[in-house]
Amino acid sequence: MHAIKRLMDIFNRKSKSTEQDTSNLIDDSILAQQTQLLYEDDLKSGEERLAPNIEEMEVLSHISFDYEKLCDIYLRVSYMHIQRKEFTKADQWCSKAYEWANTYNVLNNLTLTRCIERRGDIKRLEGDLSRALENYSQSLEVKNKAYDIDNEETINSARIIGHIYYLQGKYDKALAQYSMIIENRSLWLKNERDEIITKDLASAGFACIKLGKFSSALENFQRSLHLSLMIDREDLAAVSYNHIASTYDDQGEYSKAIDSYNELLISSKLDDNHPIFGETYNNMAIVHCHQGNFDQASTLISKALEIFLPKLDKHHPHIALVKKNLALIVSYQQSQDHSANKSSDIAIHDLAKILQNNPENYRTSLQ
Repeated sequence: MHAIKRLMDIFNRKSKSTEQDTSNLIDDSILAQQTQLLYEDDLKSGEERLAPNIEEMEVLSHISFDYEKLCDIYLRVSYMHIQRKEFTKADQWCSKAYEWANTYNVLNNLTLTRCIERRGDIKRLEGDLSRALENYSQSLEVKNKAYDIDNEETINSARIIGHIYYLQGKYDKALAQYSMIIENRSLWLKNERDEIITKDLASAGFACIKLGKFSSALENFQRSLHLSLMIDREDLAAVSYNHIASTYDDQGEYSKAIDSYNELLISSKLDDNHPIFGETYNNMAIVHCHQGNFDQASTLISKALEIFLPKLDKHHPHIALVKKNLALIVSYQQSQDHSANKSSDIAIHDLAKILQNNPENYRTSLQ
């Protein structure tokens, strides 16, 4: 409270002085220092620890008229509550930031749009996709008045809106958003070496798959692969290979799917134990399962586990995916007559049993 009283005294003196006399009453570095202290505060600390700093920041902001930094603080506290899944409190702090930004016309760095988008984030996490879409659309409208259509800020908002449409199952609208981003982006027209575009192309590909447009999906994934190789991003290229192969698998073109996976395994410069190869072996196992090649499926699942288990916790999503695929393989086995492949039966069921009971047992056997 002593700090607050001191700051209020400064504020009162400033309000009574002339502009010439008060220009150096407070150094902007004080505001910057207080901001940095708050940013370094542990996110897990209680709001009561942050409150005195915030109160002091409010006074400092009035003195220096740096309302943008104050809005930034409010948004940080809002994010802290989001991390704790305290969405009501997060929204309250976001509303404070919005009120200040709107009242004092804080438009530098589009602080107002950050407040609106934070509201959208909160609604999205609460599962209210319609309200989230309203917020993101409002933010995009503000950005369109400040930037060109191919500016990074407007593109980010358009990308988020496309994601919301996808989550809502409105795949045609999602595809329209992604296509607009790709077609209107000047960086794309001038220089194809833009890794973000590879992800936009992948998003467009997924929307095409949902709409049953497999040829268009392949075109987007292949375009993404081409760009990834141009910019020497082996990791992105590996992801694109997997997308292409999975699309062939979805269409029942199993030979083409296997060829795509093998092309990745042969051409990639990534480390042999890179997680993407675990995913690749896992995906290949399902394709071989579709073809009835259960021996090969068993071998590939084993290779995936050799990569995953020494590094990942048993609850990791990759391990969960292997379990899911093992269940699919067992289901396929049970639905077909393959008495000649008893060895694959034993291998698949043994792997499933090991994973179900204790994944660490298999990890030990691989080392």
